[in-house]
Amino acid sequence: MKILKLFFLTAVICSSLYSQWQQQNTPDNTSWYYDLEAINQNIVYCAGAKMLKTVNSGTTWSPLTIAGYNSIVWGISFYNSSTGWGCGFNGKIFKTINSGTDWGTVTVGTEAFRDILFVNQSTGLVCGDIGRLYKSTNGGTSWTAKNPGTTLMLRCITSYSSSHFWIGGGSGSEGVIVKSTNSGDSWETMQTFDRPIKKIQFVNSTTGFASSDSRLYKSTNGGTNWVDINLPTSGYFLTFFMANANIGYASNWDNTYKTLDGGVTWFEQNTVLPTTAMNDIEFAPGSTAIGWMCGSDGAIVYTNNSGGGAIGIEPISGSVPEKYSLSQNYPNPFNPTTNIKLQIAKTGFVKVTVFDLTGKETAILVNENLNAGEYNVDFDASELTSGVYFYRLETAGFTDVKKMILVK
Repeated sequence: MKILKLFFLTAVICSSLYSQWQQQNTPDNTSWYYDLEAINQNIVYCAGAKMLKTVNSGTTWSPLTIAGYNSIVWGISFYNSSTGWGCGFNGKIFKTINSGTDWGTVTVGTEAFRDILFVNQSTGLVCGDIGRLYKSTNGGTSWTAKNPGTTLMLRCITSYSSSHFWIGGGSGSEGVIVKSTNSGDSWETMQTFDRPIKKIQFVNSTTGFASSDSRLYKSTNGGTNWVDINLPTSGYFLTFFMANANIGYASNWDNTYKTLDGGVTWFEQNTVLPTTAMNDIEFAPGSTAIGWMCGSDGAIVYTNNSGGGAIGIEPISGSVPEKYSLSQNYPNPFNPTTNIKLQIAKTGFVKVTVFDLTGKETAILVNENLNAGEYNVDFDASELTSGVYFYRLETAGFTDVKKMILVK
């Protein structure tokens, strides 16, 4: 009787739960979005064909207007919730000091600017087409040209301190990363690539990541050398975000991927994204659970549970079992990883979910068609708190639930 009651309770509760990455409502479904800036877990700015802002984690997004400018804002950078900058076409640089209600505009040159970064209220860099690079030391009131040592398009800026900056860029079959160790006054070329670098991020003074159209690279020596990371995807579009030196996320057209070991291994997150290109990923500062992705066709998606965690499923036998079976996880209790064995008697759709004592879904481990056979499912609960959890196997003709204990 207790088991029957548990099945009924979890079926009712889980039927109304959200997906691991949930699409949010935006003002239209045609605009392309390129850059996200999360101030905290509630306030997020988004730049693109339209400027947007949310103060409730994205439950609602409100458009922001820059007077006299009706084109794409390629990059944004905020010092706090009220003070921020943006950049766009025709040498335009924008600034707000009242949370995006009003924007002042200065014109620096005529080229398109692709990214902007302020490391404090005074010091910032903006970069763009044909190797254009400018620096401000007075909050964006005036700008001074700097020589990055390349004429390639500069697409992205990152910094780990007020003195150390990296810029990535390129076009066609050329890519480049340049570095400054004196607050952007002089630059050196660190490495060239066979494709443009479209996003770059350093998590400390030595460890950085960079992405191109379909590749992710990693450096462990301050950007001097970069290693191609083997992601389980070949999709053309790729963006990423590293929440810290170990935990990170990457996305292509179809799905998201997660690493817990600094990019050594990646696991597909079993979730369905809108069929569109994702151009940026951003997590709330200090959080590995709450994040957003933005892309084309007005798409912004959100997670508050790390996108469901990093999951791996591996077939261990091609023989057809006589019946369905859900094994007890091992080890149990566990910290933070455990293994679950499944026996699938008939080819078909299989779902394995994890939920807590309240019935809240915390991870989707399997959500796909599987051939008949035996499988190992690895579950990493590093982002969950200690406690009792349940995991459930659902197929067309079989359901089972078992308990596991996470002890940290």
